[in-house]
Amino acid sequence: MSYRPTQTIKIDSATGAQMTVDYPHHEIHSGSAYYASDVQSISTTTYKWGITTPNTTKWLHMIFNAQGTGEMLLTVIEDPATYSGGSAWASINANRNSGNASGAVLLRGITSTGGTTIYTVRTGDTAGGTGAHTSGEAGTRPELILRQNEQYVFQIQTFAATFGSLGLAWYEHTDVA
Repeated sequence: MSYRPTQTIKIDSATGAQMTVDYPHHEIHSGSAYYASDVQSISTTTYKWGITTPNTTKWLHMIFNAQGTGEMLLTVIEDPATYSGGSAWASINANRNSGNASGAVLLRGITSTGGTTIYTVRTGDTAGGTGAHTSGEAGTRPELILRQNEQYVFQIQTFAATFGSLGLAWYEHTDVA
């Protein structure tokens, strides 16, 4: 005989619709979902943000998005050969009533070399070489589960005077495998 917990199905009184939320949305309610965003002026150079995941079985399930006001190359690197510097970059709990803090360490303005590229895309375009630019956006909607106790680098390289924005969103879920 297997144990099956009792479930209460909530019904909206006005419409009679069953009320449910998907799992990532549930993580927001439980206080285990976080985000971080940043904007930098990146003029014909490369700017790097770093994240170190905790050495626990509480894994980060992440989606990310980058935008630029002009042509840009977004690269995501796992396990860089060198990783240093930077200043603290705060993560924010998506449930503003929760006191939970993320186990991840975020830095902006880091230096790094090497590593394994796990995502790259070039967006935006120079309009006829006249200096006018179209904006670009890149990122993932499918969830990426980051390795525990690992460093990641999110870098935007630009080819003209450009503002670059990086947004990360994740929830932290304990793996039971």
